[in-house]
Amino acid sequence: MATFDEFKRNSRFDDNIDNYGFNARCSTVMIEKLAEPDASGLQLLRDAAEKMKFFARGYHRVLKVARTLADLDGKPTVGRIHLAEAITYRIAGERLTAAA
Repeated sequence: MATFDEFKRNSRFDDNIDNYGFNARCSTVMIEKLAEPDASGLQLLRDAAEKMKFFARGYHRVLKVARTLADLDGKPTVGRIHLAEAITYRIAGERLTAAA
């Protein structure tokens, strides 16, 4: 795994990473640009949002997690696999909340 300094040098934020922070702190407008999924990923996200009745907040949280997963995978774009994993975490979180 890369160190934070290597991440900063290679990041999509270039030299402005300190102005943006991390995926969790991105605005909705910014995360929609940074985490724009590929076509199959977008279809998966739309289907999941419709089936699971995501509100805008849930939709953007899934995008943020998917962007982080793509970053950890070293990929410049968010793919279907990243969105599928992010949606899985969302489902697991809802099940834990319901069980509590």
